[in-house]
Formats: sequence, structure tokens, C-alpha cells
Amino acid sequence: MIDKLIGKVVHLFDLRGNLKQERNNAGILESTIQEKVKEHDDRNATLVTLLQVQGITLYETCALDLFFYSDDPIKARGLAQELNEKGYSARVIVPNFGNNSVKKWTVKTGIQCSPTEAASHSMTEDLVRMATKWDSEYDGWGMRL
Repeated sequence: MIDKLIGKVVHLFDLRGNLKQERNNAGILESTIQEKVKEHDDRNATLVTLLQVQGITLYETCALDLFFYSDDPIKARGLAQELNEKGYSARVIVPNFGNNSVKKWTVKTGIQCSPTEAASHSMTEDLVRMATKWDSEYDGWGMRL
């Protein structure tokens, strides 16, 4: 038992004794995920303030769109499938290969929830982690005014 515990502790440090940063299944540092979540949290706070100024009721359920981007069509489809399995209504949008813009596959999904819920730290973190799992990016949410 003690050998297993010591082994786990040793694996937390590199050969120089520096604390290793844990990576998730996609090889992304946990600190990178937390940075992305913080960026979304900051942007969400601004968005919620703007919606309040516009007189939008933040606690009422309404139709919102969530946006994700991927460089890989297979990963985009995998992300869409996982979103659908979790009750979302996701679809993959093929990039326009005729123009000179960056070629990203878009995963768009609709959801019925309040802006407050969409802006919540917990929902944001869940969506960032899900996107990261598929080597994709959660871009955020939007609504029609």
C-alpha cells in the first residue's frame, strides 16, 4: 500500500523535483483549461451586463445557441454526437472551402436555458472540457435579441 502511495507522489514530480502539471486525455494542461474557462467567465460577465442594459430578463428560459470549432471533421462529428447524447441538438456545419478564411468545422447546437445558466462557471467549464476532449474549441453562446 505504501509503495503505491509513494509511486503516486513520485509521479507528481519530475526528475528535478518540480511539480508536474497534470494533462487531460487530449494532452492539454489543466492550467490551460482553467485559463480558457476564466476567459469565458470574464466575457460572460460582460455579456450578462450588456443584456441587463438591454432589458433582457436573465433568469427566464429562452433559446440560446452554443458554438464550437474544430480543425478536424471527424472530431467535430464526435463532439456533435457527444452533445446530442447529452440532450443537445447539435449539428456540424461544413466550412466554406471557396474563400481564404481559416477552414474550421463549426458545431452549433441549440439549448433551452436562461442566459444566467449559460453564463455560469459550471456550464462553461463542462463545455470547455467537452470541447477539449475532442481537440476542439468552445467559442461561447449567443441569443437573438
